[in-house]
Amino acid sequence: LKNIAKQFKIKEIRQRPEAADEIYQIAKEMNRELKGQTYKEYDEAGNLIERPLWNSKQRAKIIAQTVFGSK
Repeated sequence: LKNIAKQFKIKEIRQRPEAADEIYQIAKEMNRELKGQTYKEYDEAGNLIERPLWNSKQRAKIIAQTVFGSK
């Protein structure tokens, strides 16, 4: 994941506007992947329930840290 963040530098984005599109596509793909991750659990009645692993704030934080190097 660190390699993704290291691929794009501000100077490069300024020199290559298409780099911003690449970053956007990586972030969009990562969000789609994280949305698809779920976990399964049983409720009190014994029914199997599938829930998302990450909420939107958690996905945003993961993407910011991975793609943009935020903390």
